[in-house]
Formats: sequence, structure tokens, C-alpha cells
Amino acid sequence: MITSVDRLIQEVTHSSDLDNLGMILIHKGIVRGKSRSGESIKALEVRCDPEKIEELEQQFSTHPGIEFVKVIVNTGKLQVGDEIMSIVVAGRFREDVIPTFQKLLELVKQNIEEKEIT
Repeated sequence: MITSVDRLIQEVTHSSDLDNLGMILIHKGIVRGKSRSGESIKALEVRCDPEKIEELEQQFSTHPGIEFVKVIVNTGKLQVGDEIMSIVVAGRFREDVIPTFQKLLELVKQNIEEKEIT
């Protein structure tokens, strides 16, 4: 599933208090063609617990200065170039958004199982 950046931004602006919205940070992770060691990758098997991802969304959406949080993880066998995940964090200021985004990304990655198919 491909998630349009424009659609994500539209969702943020339509469901947030615009008086408190100054930054939208979006991460789009894709399957790369080479592993960290330089080995060619044909595909990537991705698994996650959707309930855990939803818990993270809810937890991080209550952080001070944060207006919107969304995490989308594509599971199953993904090909090179396919989207693995989209993460959106939006809020008042970069001082609110960037640290929240970094911690959320770290925790989402910890809750995703990936198996490279070479």
C-alpha cells in the first residue's frame, strides 16, 4: 500500500487544531536493494503487532505540544522499493515534534520484525 504524503498532510491539517500546528514531520521507510553489509536484497518479510503500534500512536499523541500522530506499517512480503512504513508526527514547534518523532520511530522499529530475503 502506498501512502500519499499529500494525503497524510491533508489528514493532519483537517484533524488538528491549526492554532497549535507549526510542524509536520513525515518518515517514509522503503525496502532498499542492499543490506547494511552490501548484500543484494530481493524482498523483505515484515511483521508487527497492530495493537502495539496503535498503543504507541495513542501514547505519543498525548505528548506536550503534539497535535497528531499516525503510524502505518505494511506487513507481509515487500519488494525492493515498496513502502515499509509511514510515520507522521505534527505539533506546535520543532522542539516538541523532533524528539517525539525520534523516540516514536525508535520504538516502532523495535516492534517490527524484518527478515531480509537475499
